[in-house]
Amino acid sequence: MNKRSCFYGLDQEQVSKIIPVSEQRDIPERPYKILDAPGLEDDYYCNLLDWSKSNHLVVGLKSNVYIWSASDGQVVKLCDFGADETVTSVRWAKSNNHLLAIGTSAGHV
Repeated sequence: MNKRSCFYGLDQEQVSKIIPVSEQRDIPERPYKILDAPGLEDDYYCNLLDWSKSNHLVVGLKSNVYIWSASDGQVVKLCDFGADETVTSVRWAKSNNHLLAIGTSAGHV
């Protein structure tokens, strides 16, 4: 039994009895996009990725902040805080798709 046809130890036929076919998703075996983010910190306490309602991904990489548009694939470097500060958090405002908060290692927002 391959991973694709297994759901908590059940085969596809058993899953179909529990979850209607109309509610099942087909999960692709290959990724649609791969995020190229060299220098992305692996730190539990940092929030370096956030997706907006307008389909934009903001990424904090070391001292830089980038925005990727999923609709046209365009990447924009938003800002660079220099060698003395690193980005520790990024977050789009829930009420406004064009408002972004950025936190740094120096405590600036």
